Amino acid sequence: MALLKIELIKADNFEKLLDVISFALKPYSKKTEIVSKEKTSLKCKTKKDFTDLLSTICKNTFTSYPIINKEDINVQKLSGTALSARNNIIDVILNKSTKQINSFKETSQEASFIRTIILNNNLAIDEGNELIITLPSNKESNFFEVFEAIRDFTNCASSNVSFKVLYQRLQNSNFKIGLKRGVIPVFIALALSQFKDQAVIYNSGKNELQLCAQSLSNVDDNPEDFYLTIQNWDTDKAEYLKTLNTAFSTELFPENSLFSLVGNFVNWYNGLPIVTKNTLSKLQSLYPIEFEEDKLIQKFTQLISKYEGNPWNFFFNKIPTL
Repeated sequence: MALLKIELIKADNFEKLLDVISFALKPYSKKTEIVSKEKTSLKCKTKKDFTDLLSTICKNTFTSYPIINKEDINVQKLSGTALSARNNIIDVILNKSTKQINSFKETSQEASFIRTIILNNNLAIDEGNELIITLPSNKESNFFEVFEAIRDFTNCASSNVSFKVLYQRLQNSNFKIGLKRGVIPVFIALALSQFKDQAVIYNSGKNELQLCAQSLSNVDDNPEDFYLTIQNWDTDKAEYLKTLNTAFSTELFPENSLFSLVGNFVNWYNGLPIVTKNTLSKLQSLYPIEFEEDKLIQKFTQLISKYEGNPWNFFFNKIPTL
């Protein structure tokens, strides 16, 4: 990394000192000497010389940096408009819905982001009714190192792992990738879309968050405050959720299905007449033997009435132990 060696100059007053420092810090001023790591003096006579030097340094440092020709999202901090567009395409990715893609105007930022970042780089295929995610496995891919980093992160996320670990690998110069924060949530969404209900994001208070654009934006702002767990998954869990979805009349495996499903549970319970909620409890106290089999129903309704969040814990830890 180049070092700046600045000649100290005495000044009569503070304002003059600031002017001197400002002038001296210009890399192409005569007061500045740029020295390489090998102690070689590098001459920069113009601003262009310095820009070219910085480009060379970055190219040599971030050797695995993917080419992303979309400057309004490939930045460290997004504008309000770009942030909104990024969140919209993240929801498209997580829903895998081409209907949402088709709803964007051809000239919109959303359509431009999807074409430039996702479709043109073969990270997904528009199959007409569904967006098929196709993450790179070939080392020759421009994005291989990015998704290899995310794969390594998800592979070690059997228990809470801080997103800070992932962001360090994607941004720190030691790992040669050097992504800008503006685009990172898009790549995370592409990777996590494959896990459906398995991917659980927690905040520092250990509360579960929906896998959605807003959650990934919050992660992007403060990755050290959020954690990922990839829960174990099997056909029994899939059938279990399918049965619950069917019983409570929800679309099978919609976006954020655990949050949607638990919402239906709570709405169902809240919609019951008060007399229905109270009758079972009274009958069980009067006729405990006759209503022994219905105790499970009472426990179930009590569990719903006390629901305070964390749907994965609700469905896979609390309900099975009734």
